[in-house]
Amino acid sequence: QGGGGPDPFVVDSDGDTADADPGDGVCADADGACTLRAAIDEANATSGADVIEVEVNDITIAIEGAGEDDNATGDFDIKGDVTIVGLGKQLEGTRIDAAALDRIFDVHEGMVRIEGMHLTNGDVPAETDKGGAVQIVGGSLTLASVLISSSNAGLAGGGIENSNASLVLDDTDLLQNTAGKYGGGLHVTGDGTTELTGGQAQSRSA
Repeated sequence: QGGGGPDPFVVDSDGDTADADPGDGVCADADGACTLRAAIDEANATSGADVIEVEVNDITIAIEGAGEDDNATGDFDIKGDVTIVGLGKQLEGTRIDAAALDRIFDVHEGMVRIEGMHLTNGDVPAETDKGGAVQIVGGSLTLASVLISSSNAGLAGGGIENSNASLVLDDTDLLQNTAGKYGGGLHVTGDGTTELTGGQAQSRSA
């Protein structure tokens, strides 16, 4: 399975394990399964734009360790151009559960598009933390037909934190997310830009 060029990385496992050999162009953990973490490992390690197709319904983050930025533990760290496509945000679609171990996606750089999934139960509870489910600190991110729910940040952006980056929300719903002070659903810091088309928001900040 190759992500660069015409062949996507196809996630066929609901596990949370790393890629056995990042950069070899094959999404496979030690047992040969392609998990979402392994696919992102490959996308981060290869040049060019990649596509990841998630063909499973439920993924739960299981590797503890918030605050790490190389996709080894906690959230999924994205560091290059990639499109991640799930089965939809509806009940029978793709659901990614952070199990309150960390946020779900941390976008550091690249042109990133995430579509067709439900992101839930992200939690970054420290009083300086931002981005309960999704944080973007560089590059650009488009969320298309995504539901973000039941996530929490200690400071700001219970659903999403956009820090000095470019964010597009297309038919994306922010529901029942909370933040300690600012932006229960969405918070923008500095020169961050956000474009919203469709979707709904119902979140809470203190």
